[in-house]
Amino acid sequence: MNAAPIRDAVTAVLCCQGEILMVRRQPELPSFSGYWAFPGGKLEAADATAETALQCAETDHAVLAGIAREVEEEMGMDLNALARSGQVLGVHLLGEATTPPIAAGRFRTRFLRIDLADQPALTLDTREHSEALWATPGEWFSRYQLGTLLIAPPTLDTVMALAQDPTRNNLIHLDNDGADDECRLIEPLQGLRMIPVRSHTLPP
Repeated sequence: MNAAPIRDAVTAVLCCQGEILMVRRQPELPSFSGYWAFPGGKLEAADATAETALQCAETDHAVLAGIAREVEEEMGMDLNALARSGQVLGVHLLGEATTPPIAAGRFRTRFLRIDLADQPALTLDTREHSEALWATPGEWFSRYQLGTLLIAPPTLDTVMALAQDPTRNNLIHLDNDGADDECRLIEPLQGLRMIPVRSHTLPP
């Protein structure tokens, strides 16, 4: 079986006054339905030449333009306008994660921390997300520990790292792509543990 092609994607870890913004994906979506995540999505070819006011020496232009486009589409938040007005205090590459080979669709996702001076108004795209909430990383992690937060491994890793150090803006280990991916324990909900296996058997 040929491995699925890997597409580039971006994720915005929006931070403001000690809190981070997360969104809950609509339950009817075909992938990660009902999961809590950071806003973001696939890069598009036009991102390579699109204008953006975001600046980050740790990544390239297309990633910055793509994250600005995705956040505006999903949240109604104009990061370019916020950057020009001085409301974006910093943009940092936290890390990147590649979907393991066992998945049908694979993405190489850059996680960008974007620090904001104030929490801007949001206009949520309800076709994709059912709600959006600001909370501290510690509060998000507590919700996971209580079993009320459904979350993908790289997002959980990010929340845990920021819960330990809310000011962290350097590279963190998010990439679990490798030969042992099929044996990695995945716990998207506290107490619900899954181990991917090489099998065409449908789950019970």
